[in-house]
Amino acid sequence: SCINKGTVTFWQIDGSGLDITDVTINGSTSVITAEYPGIPSCNASGCANFTLCPGNYSYTAAEQSGPTTWSGIITVTDEGCLTVWLQ
Repeated sequence: SCINKGTVTFWQIDGSGLDITDVTINGSTSVITAEYPGIPSCNASGCANFTLCPGNYSYTAAEQSGPTTWSGIITVTDEGCLTVWLQ
């Protein structure tokens, strides 16, 4: 375990046409249920939020009822705030 964790917030933009989206990191899933007109703050309501020890993580994401999927690698920093726009 670590002392200083970082936050990662996955979000989608207003009018994206995307459905509710599941985001999974390290076997843990969080769900995007809201859209924002611009970059939200970390831990914003309706976003997929994770609190993780510093390091590199791979993520996958998928619309619950749509064809769209995403995957990638993120870097979490000490007490950092990372926002990831799924588009």
